[in-house]
Amino acid sequence: MTEIAYIAMVAFPFMSMLVFLRFGVQHGIAWTVIIGFLFLPLSPTLNLPLLPTVNRTSVPVVCALLFATLMMRGRAWKASTSEQFLPGWLPTNKILSVFAVVAVTSSTLTILTNRDSGSTPFGFLQATELTDIGAMTYELLFPVLLLLLGRRFLSDENGALIFLKVVGLMGVAYGALIVLEWRLSPMLKFWVYGIWDINWVLATRSSGFRPVVFMQSGLQASIFQAMASIAAIAVFRASNGGDRTLWRFIALFCLACLPFTQSMAAIILGFGFSLVAFFGSKRQILIIVALIAGFVFTYPVLRMAEVVPTTQMVSAARVVSDTRAGSLAFRFQSEDRYIDRALIRPFFGWGQRERDMPRTADGERAAIPDSNWSIITTQRGFVAFVAIYGLFTLPTIVLWRKRRVAPINHVVLGLSLIVCVALLDKLLNSFFTPILWIGSGALIGVAERVVLKESTEAAAERRAALEIERSRRRGKVVIGPSAPKLQGDVRVKHSLAHKRR
Repeated sequence: MTEIAYIAMVAFPFMSMLVFLRFGVQHGIAWTVIIGFLFLPLSPTLNLPLLPTVNRTSVPVVCALLFATLMMRGRAWKASTSEQFLPGWLPTNKILSVFAVVAVTSSTLTILTNRDSGSTPFGFLQATELTDIGAMTYELLFPVLLLLLGRRFLSDENGALIFLKVVGLMGVAYGALIVLEWRLSPMLKFWVYGIWDINWVLATRSSGFRPVVFMQSGLQASIFQAMASIAAIAVFRASNGGDRTLWRFIALFCLACLPFTQSMAAIILGFGFSLVAFFGSKRQILIIVALIAGFVFTYPVLRMAEVVPTTQMVSAARVVSDTRAGSLAFRFQSEDRYIDRALIRPFFGWGQRERDMPRTADGERAAIPDSNWSIITTQRGFVAFVAIYGLFTLPTIVLWRKRRVAPINHVVLGLSLIVCVALLDKLLNSFFTPILWIGSGALIGVAERVVLKESTEAAAERRAALEIERSRRRGKVVIGPSAPKLQGDVRVKHSLAHKRR
């Protein structure tokens, strides 16, 4: 590893601070999180005593949280008056607040219910330690902080548009690097940071290489390029004038780079959802994202009930390649074994220390942890799965239910489609995707604003109706069904008529 990796980790907070100072809170959060996710090195990792681990996951989140808090409090800088932020950190919806708290704290019950150890028919079972509570909680701490940052600072129209623009622009930069690595080899991490962690079996394809760029895996790079394409199309539909032409070319470039990722799932999701984002109406897109959210949230139940057509999906993949079909079939077999393991302790799971690993009668590993949902249900239980995936899916369902009163635009629709693509990817892969967490947080804020607006209007109508009823009871004349406009007291009119007589 070269000194450039250490320089990048040390210099990143100063770069983030400059972005916050120059462009404000919303630009600062978006650029800090996305650039840190895309370009910071996977190592070095610094484990300090009693402090969070310093790595590419924690550094961007801590920088975004620190500088945004300072600017909001006005101690060092003041946020722009044009930025409309939500008050408080937790969602105002009680269900979502409970989901956020349970997602972070459920690991305590997981550890306390897995203190047993000893030999089993499938190998030795190691007991969990109380110190594992901190390790399991730490895994979800920074993702949940990203969600809360997105909910508070990026949920207005301007913040969501900034976020989509940053993702689309970074799709141009990453697309060029993807084409470069496809032609040469996935060596950018080694050339820049001196990091050598390439699995050539996974990186080599018959038509070139699978690009990795600075990601942990080529699958991460490919799904980001798919989301960047959708973000660019959403900005294109939301723009007008010269910006519309610019974003048309950005979207076309991101889509043109997508086939070079050499990932069939990302290519299908990217082009499929790009067509939906470009041609779909607001009503159609809302229905699609709500159906996908419901499907993802109930996916473990559907898999256990054998409703998901896994055999047909493997057969369809065999049309493309026998290798792809074999890989997909092995994934489904691993999921089945993880489901069997999770059903033994369904509520809070098995914990870590390889307690959640399905094994054969000889004690050998019987599955590979691929899909995020199977890992969560086995390690943390179905309680944690409902909490985590409820944060991802419930806002899109709320927006669909409130579609008649919600001011939905193409920015919100594009954000919803990006979250849906990331959720579908989570059904197959388990990599950390900060765009999913911060995008879901922004959708939570959008849903809160819609519900708050509806409740405010309903409260105003109830107050107006109550005032009308009270005025009528007092004998006052009310004109129109709106707020009471009094034209005089009936009793005064009667007394004046009596004096005239």
